Amino acid sequence: MKAVWIRCAVYLFILAGLVSVRYARAGEIDVLLDVLVDKGVISASEAQSIRTETYDRMQAEKQKDRQATQEEIKKTVSEGLNKTMPVLSKTKFSGDMRVRYQTSETTKTTQTNAGLYRLRLMYGFEMPVNDQVIMGFRMASGSSADPSSTNQTFDNAFSKRALWIDRAYIQYTGPSWLSMTGGKMPNPFFTTDLVWDPDIVPEGFLAASTPAISGSTIKPFVYLGYFPVQENSSGVFDASLYAAQIGLTAAPFGKPLKIGIGTYNFTKLKGQKLASVSPNYV
Repeated sequence: MKAVWIRCAVYLFILAGLVSVRYARAGEIDVLLDVLVDKGVISASEAQSIRTETYDRMQAEKQKDRQATQEEIKKTVSEGLNKTMPVLSKTKFSGDMRVRYQTSETTKTTQTNAGLYRLRLMYGFEMPVNDQVIMGFRMASGSSADPSSTNQTFDNAFSKRALWIDRAYIQYTGPSWLSMTGGKMPNPFFTTDLVWDPDIVPEGFLAASTPAISGSTIKPFVYLGYFPVQENSSGVFDASLYAAQIGLTAAPFGKPLKIGIGTYNFTKLKGQKLASVSPNYV
């Protein structure tokens, strides 16, 4: 009789251990309950009652853990959004899309006109990484062989149109009067169409200084830049552009004024042809 009670206690202890363990396999509990019924320790109805209560507890534990996991996910997402939203609120998005028809006369001798249906698409953003660093990115239509245009002509039997990396740069601002930029950046120089096509996006490195003069509306600026133009695989120095510009902005008599002078020194280009670049000036 004593041995029977010992075995019963052992079985019940094992069963209690299984019930207390989360996600114990149902098959293990069923096997143990069947053994207890076969040994006459408990009746079939008692085994079914234990089985039902055990399953209910297991489902409750699973639901509790599921809710805890969902709450943890919500908390993590909320914390991530709280950190991200200030950055997104300071991010500047920009873009435009144009569809147009253009026509241009060729020569007076032929008396023919050239008509083109054209598309332009640009989209990008400028985002602060921290208080001193911003990054910019823009995609644009156009052609890799023509840096002076972002237009694409409707032709080639409905072929797909490509988007290119038009801007990709990082700008670091140390003191308030000094910044450094690297990558494919907006043209920093004060200029007109006579010198730079407005669609040209130079790539390289730029140092810019814009010191402030206390109590004055005059704001001087200095730009120094190095821009690789053509990589030379022969080992000779690459074709490059060294650029510098100084100037100032002011508001005499309440009218905006901006003047500047610059120099652009292209090296390793004399007598050379840039075969990969053939601008479309139409």
